[in-house]
Amino acid sequence: MRIRTLAAVLAVAVIGLVPARTEADAPRHQRPFADFDRNRSSDPALWDQRTGDWRLGIGCNDPRLAVCPYSHGNLRGGPGAVAVPGDYDGDGFADMALFEPAGIWWIKGLSDGDARMVAFGRPDDIPVPADYDGNGTTDVAVYRPADGTWHVRVDDAGEEEQVTVFGAPGDRPVPGDYDGDGSADRAVFRPAGGNWIVLGSTEGFSVRQWGLGDDKLVPADYDGDGRTDPAVFRPSTGHWWVLPSDGSGHYVVALGRGDDWLVPADYDGDGRAEIAVYQETTPEGRWVINERGPLNFGLPGEIPVLAAQLA
Repeated sequence: MRIRTLAAVLAVAVIGLVPARTEADAPRHQRPFADFDRNRSSDPALWDQRTGDWRLGIGCNDPRLAVCPYSHGNLRGGPGAVAVPGDYDGDGFADMALFEPAGIWWIKGLSDGDARMVAFGRPDDIPVPADYDGNGTTDVAVYRPADGTWHVRVDDAGEEEQVTVFGAPGDRPVPGDYDGDGSADRAVFRPAGGNWIVLGSTEGFSVRQWGLGDDKLVPADYDGDGRTDPAVFRPSTGHWWVLPSDGSGHYVVALGRGDDWLVPADYDGDGRAEIAVYQETTPEGRWVINERGPLNFGLPGEIPVLAAQLA
């Protein structure tokens, strides 16, 4: 088990031992989240906690569509389970996955007959699955608020666990590839000052102030430069505040209401995440994606699986 401490990281940041970036270090985009058909774009997808049914909007990426064709899957968890889809086997297809509060993960590919169970985590842990080693596979991982530690299972056999001390009481985990090297970084949002505190796997420790303590956190790569951008949604106004990492300056987009599900993702495969919300309307749910018409796809009681990844 390898343990990294915040003190060690701060020491590196202070004396400036951060490798300089060159043109040869072109950013490597992580795979789009919830890409169930391996077409390099995120798919609208829903999960029914009551029945375990997953409806996957494979083929919904055409902006001319108003109604979404879909495929079926089934994976049902215990009480309090949350959806945590990802490419856990590295085949390029997102897998259905659930995290139960007791620290049990259930993972199932669309073509798999049975789900596999992974025991990793404790009660009150927060699931933070991502590709932390840049090998193209989603790693099972949790953030432990009690002591500010990140626990990442870095091999499929479960024999190696990386433990990183990075966080403080009240912090909210916001993992993402903030330095554009193709590996997810440990990162937290500190509500007291609205600070995004990042432990970059290449660029080391950094802090950026963006947002208010009661904002909802919606980090994603909105400018397509391969880096996760700090972004927040303000429920009181329905505004998205985005701080692109390319230096082009922040922007604000009005989209959604305070009770909408927030589902930003790269739905059109252009490498840029779209601002988007899911609205529980009747008789069908509605996906509202910025710069695209509404998409009708959803039934009462279904939850968009992309929203489970946001704090």
